[in-house]
Amino acid sequence: MKIISITGAKSHVGKSTLAAKVISWLKQPAAIKCTLPRKGEKFETFVTDSSKIIDQAGTDTWAFRKAGANPVVWVHTNPEAFSVSFNEALSLVNQATWLVIEGNRSLQAVEPDLIVFVTTIQGEMKPSAILPLEKAHVIIINIHSEDERDRNAIEARQKVLRDYNRQAPIMMMNLMHDGEKPWLALKEIMNNILEEA
Repeated sequence: MKIISITGAKSHVGKSTLAAKVISWLKQPAAIKCTLPRKGEKFETFVTDSSKIIDQAGTDTWAFRKAGANPVVWVHTNPEAFSVSFNEALSLVNQATWLVIEGNRSLQAVEPDLIVFVTTIQGEMKPSAILPLEKAHVIIINIHSEDERDRNAIEARQKVLRDYNRQAPIMMMNLMHDGEKPWLALKEIMNNILEEA
């Protein structure tokens, strides 16, 4: 099984959008969505592949299923139980040809064939983003609007990213609105990396 890990600087940077697109490119993919609590948040721990939960319209797991992933597993756990929960999730997807994982914490449990890191022009990175950034094979700066295409802001963000990772190509694209050309370029970069893995 080939593993692709979609990681990011923080919530709401475009990880799920990217994961769904990547899933749509693959044959027989499975997907795991990892969710951990924010500070102070009360949190129920569970691992599920139940269609009653996974297929709720508008959720990330629904988008993964709609893109072609089967099975889709949601790991909803606290950090202390992550290893056990994640291993349970892996046992539910072990027949897949491809596995797309969304979540930074998964890098503590698996060594993916490809790691993609997603960020935006502005904003801090959460502490759990440093390891995925350092290990990333591809970095995407998700440009949400034309205002964010400011050259100085882009250069400043690239400098921060390069402080952690000097090797990975950095792509700038709007994950929600760019046409097919940037997606094809990303797909080609990812295919080249996977061929070397």
